[in-house]
Amino acid sequence: HGGPFRFIIPKALLQFQDKLNMTYNRFLYWWRGQSITYVMRIKPSVLSELNLKPLNEGTVHIHMRFGDKTSEASLIHVNSYIRAYYMLLRNYKVSRQHIFISSDTSTSIEIFKERVLANNPSAKIQHYPVQNTGFNLNTLQYNTNNNITVEFLREIYTALQASAWIGTRFSNVDRIIDELRCTLVAKCHLPYVNLGAVRGDDYDW
Repeated sequence: HGGPFRFIIPKALLQFQDKLNMTYNRFLYWWRGQSITYVMRIKPSVLSELNLKPLNEGTVHIHMRFGDKTSEASLIHVNSYIRAYYMLLRNYKVSRQHIFISSDTSTSIEIFKERVLANNPSAKIQHYPVQNTGFNLNTLQYNTNNNITVEFLREIYTALQASAWIGTRFSNVDRIIDELRCTLVAKCHLPYVNLGAVRGDDYDW
């Protein structure tokens, strides 16, 4: 997902590109979905250890990426996520009552909760505890006792229970959720709202 390899399709597959009448970028998007699905296969015993929060039907998942992402892209303001959430409520059959949020800063979650609950006090907003350090290289280098892999898997597999998603494909977490929702759980037909600029290699399923 990162670096130059994310733009490469194995040569053995390129022979099928013309037969499928797909551009290179669209074929690349399909290939990334297939490859990450293979990588993200985990045993049922491991899945049970994640202690996933069960999500209600119609839940909207919102992933707000901050932390060290500012070194790679312009960050999306919390208000943009809130506006996207209300847009989903107006245009799709999603729940007003059930939201699952993930982020690398607890501050962004608290701001979102405060503003949404002010308009809808009965909303149920779920999230996991947050490491304010973000998912960055320093965390991996200097905090070797952390459960970053477990937290990552828990967030991904909880998000896949949702019925709609809001995120930015500049975040690898959002890319993986977008791809796995169309392979592991067959939810391509459900809405995904992408915030921020879309690059040439980004496509909607």
